[in-house]
Amino acid sequence: MADLRALIRRLVGDREHHQALITTRGHCPDAPGEAQRAAGRVSPRVRIYVACSRGVHGLVDDRDTLEPDRERRVDIVEAEYADPAAVTAEDRLAGRVPCPSECKGQMMHLLAEDNRLRAPVDYVAFLDDDLELRVSDLLAGAEEAMARSCSIFQLQLTHDSHAIWDVLKAEAPSPESPDPGDPVSPWVELPFVEVMGPVIAQREIDRGLLAVLAPFRSGFGWDAYLLPLLGELFPDFRPGIYLGARMRHVRPLRTDPQRRFSNGLTPPQEEDMLRAALLLTLFTPRVLESRGLFLAELQRQLNGAAPELLHGLADALHSVSLRYWQCRHLEAEWLEHQRSGADQ
Repeated sequence: MADLRALIRRLVGDREHHQALITTRGHCPDAPGEAQRAAGRVSPRVRIYVACSRGVHGLVDDRDTLEPDRERRVDIVEAEYADPAAVTAEDRLAGRVPCPSECKGQMMHLLAEDNRLRAPVDYVAFLDDDLELRVSDLLAGAEEAMARSCSIFQLQLTHDSHAIWDVLKAEAPSPESPDPGDPVSPWVELPFVEVMGPVIAQREIDRGLLAVLAPFRSGFGWDAYLLPLLGELFPDFRPGIYLGARMRHVRPLRTDPQRRFSNGLTPPQEEDMLRAALLLTLFTPRVLESRGLFLAELQRQLNGAAPELLHGLADALHSVSLRYWQCRHLEAEWLEHQRSGADQ
């Protein structure tokens, strides 16, 4: 049984303390992923949604390098967000869909709805347009994930990627260190994966993991709070990083904490709304019996089961969050001032 007192403290308490708890759980023992496939194990069926801006993205489609059976098990859908009106009927037949969205959280929710209309698969990937990676690497990660019954994973980021969480990045290579492309184990567990490139088991989408994003735009809090909480509550929910391949996040992070979306909320306010709903869900009887029940109740809370209580609690949490984000802003300004002074 999870320590509810500790979970509540993480949801309510200081964000920096919470972030310090987001660490890897160490390398995992080898699973028979490659050996089982070589012995005739069936590869997972994978659908890859890749965001694109006027048709441009960083996914390298190298399916022609795969064995025929593995090649047939990968489906790629381009999600056009910059100019959805440019998607023609022919584009749709070719696997390109319009996805008018303000940020990644809304995009994942909309694409999960599109996924419901398509043939079932085992894993669904949701990739940003500025991620550089190969289809073959993503499929290899899904095969390893299936061998480990992992519900959600991502590829390890290159050491030079733009990212908030250094724990997701490979170490920079050095002459004294072994080749980082040859890790001791191809897998490591940790409490979450980022929204930039998650690969999610279809069964988790069916349970409502992305349905809870319906009221939101940014996805703030989905990775930092929701996923770690699910891992604490349900032992079979074990996010992981596949170390057997890398992806590179090219552009600097662009989500402005001051930006106000069409729902009237800023990204930090969305995060605090999710935190408030998680707290109310924890206090609801019997929801810890299954992940499906927990996610259904979370969705009910977010959709207005007790709106005054939800919004009041979110406002209280946000009063604390504001101080954190103001400190981050002042810290960034000070660092920029220091750099400017050093350049003169």
